[in-house]
Amino acid sequence: MPLNYTIHAKGSLILERGCGVLSDADVTLHFQALANDQRIDPNARVLSDLRGVEHIDLTEIGFRKALHNQDRIRADKAAIVAPVDLTFGLSRIYETLATELANEVRVFRDWHEALHWLGAQHINLDE
Repeated sequence: MPLNYTIHAKGSLILERGCGVLSDADVTLHFQALANDQRIDPNARVLSDLRGVEHIDLTEIGFRKALHNQDRIRADKAAIVAPVDLTFGLSRIYETLATELANEVRVFRDWHEALHWLGAQHINLDE
């Protein structure tokens, strides 16, 4: 699956890792899996690592559908690491749409800056 996640800090931090090609369906399924995972604190922080993404095939409609499907998870803060220009730009669209739902989302090109912003720099994530 192009999007996987692991749970850290007793459910209060979710590390998402993307790889390969991301589609609308992949993102929707991912948010549904998160919403159904009872181990996750509903106000968890999220770190989305998109450094392994090779291509993005997402639409604004897909973004909105995925956001509205995440009925249980309302991340306190979400950081997206997207060093490639296309991934960074599309992540900025997500950032705008997510803030419409009162989530605090920020896109970074640098892994360590994202960790620091989340306050997760001391959590071992096996980068």
